Amino acid sequence: MPQAIALPLRSVALLLALCGGCSHLGAGSGARDESPVVAELNGEPITQAELDAWIQRDLFERESSRGPSKLYELRSAGLDRMLTERVVDAARAGSELDGDAWLKQKLAEEGGVTSDEVASFYQKNKERLGGAPLEQVAGQISRYLEAEKGARIVAQLREQAEIRIHLVAPRLQVAATGPSKGPDSARVTIIEFSDFQCPFCRREAPVVNEVLGKYPSDVRLVYRHLPLTNIHPRAQAAAEASLCAHEQGRFWEYHDRLFDAPGKFTDADLSRMAGEAGLDARRYAGCVEERRYRAAVDEDAKAAEAAGITGTPAFLINGILLSGAQPASAFFKLIDRELAAAPASGAAAQP
Repeated sequence: MPQAIALPLRSVALLLALCGGCSHLGAGSGARDESPVVAELNGEPITQAELDAWIQRDLFERESSRGPSKLYELRSAGLDRMLTERVVDAARAGSELDGDAWLKQKLAEEGGVTSDEVASFYQKNKERLGGAPLEQVAGQISRYLEAEKGARIVAQLREQAEIRIHLVAPRLQVAATGPSKGPDSARVTIIEFSDFQCPFCRREAPVVNEVLGKYPSDVRLVYRHLPLTNIHPRAQAAAEASLCAHEQGRFWEYHDRLFDAPGKFTDADLSRMAGEAGLDARRYAGCVEERRYRAAVDEDAKAAEAAGITGTPAFLINGILLSGAQPASAFFKLIDRELAAAPASGAAAQP
């Protein structure tokens, strides 16, 4: 499958979220066929409906047990899908069509996807499609463009609806201690848990810089370590070395080199980058050999674990968790909300 079509693009995800809950839209309230028996226990039947209900409870309980932030993410995603389903349900009121069929009808009314649109998309993305001939990928392109148009229809319905979200994200209590950027008086503090060998952390570094650039006086960034040593064997060493750089006031210079020049992070690599960052070689070597900051890195990891954070990158924005590599817009949304809620003369809401 061509890579560009296989990517989980946001517009496709929105449509799939709708269709995932569409199967029962407009299904009516008539009696269902009796649920088949899937097992018996001491002569007592277990039906498929009972099994499905048990699976739903089990999945919810397992996900919600992962901490308040994970439960919030679960509820937030579920609420988003529920709202999408209900705005579509309201829009098709009076129609005998179910959600899927109604959406397809709306797409057809807008002209569907034309061959010219498919050809245009192909020309613009030919390289990303691996040079496959148009006739080989035309069907996939058409389905993708159809998903995009369907997503726009749903987005318009949501914009027209009066939606108020009262679900509140929990604030995790984590100390904002560590190397930092931005004024201490900033109204928003971002605590980043990161791993220097994590490719997603590396990818997120320019996004973090973009965020800091947009809010130079309102956002403070605090860097804490979460080396995932089970998959990144040199992450611990890099984290300790970075705090040796911090001891000399050069943490961010060293941080940037670690992310700009990813590699195996051998002792020689780390020492070379220390020189590039302007560190005193003798002081750095003594600090690293002594493993002076091993306990500090371990404390950061324990703080992350206590907060239920198990992956990197992870960001706490005034205590609200934002997990994984995120676009700058995700940060902007949360930061703007926090700034709107915080008085301009007040200090940041420290968790």
